[in-house]
Amino acid sequence: MKSSWGTPGMRSTILIQALVVTSVLAVSTLTAQAGREGKGVYKRTCVYCHQTGVSGAPLFGDSAAWQPRIAQGREVLYRHALGGFKGMPAKGANPKLTDAEVRLAVDYMVQNASGQSVPQTSAQRMRVQSDR
Repeated sequence: MKSSWGTPGMRSTILIQALVVTSVLAVSTLTAQAGREGKGVYKRTCVYCHQTGVSGAPLFGDSAAWQPRIAQGREVLYRHALGGFKGMPAKGANPKLTDAEVRLAVDYMVQNASGQSVPQTSAQRMRVQSDR
């Protein structure tokens, strides 16, 4: 019996194409959402020091101040933001933030200082979702 959807092979191809499109849209949505969340965390917590330079905090968007920090690697930046470093308190003095939210805020600040997009790994996306 012939289906109006074509042969079984055509149906499989259509199904695979639909799954690929859905996956691409989901990843794009998660990446955009992560950027918004990082910006939101920055505006709720990080802005107080990174807008004014309190305790030597590098100013938001100041490439020269951020470059040596970025050169240390993302994991070092995360560790400093999560645990505190020099004059910076752990989690920017906001213990209600999840580790994933802090990482997203770091990514947001690095992106704005370097002008480079911050690729988010699937492990980072999963941490954001599991921290909620």
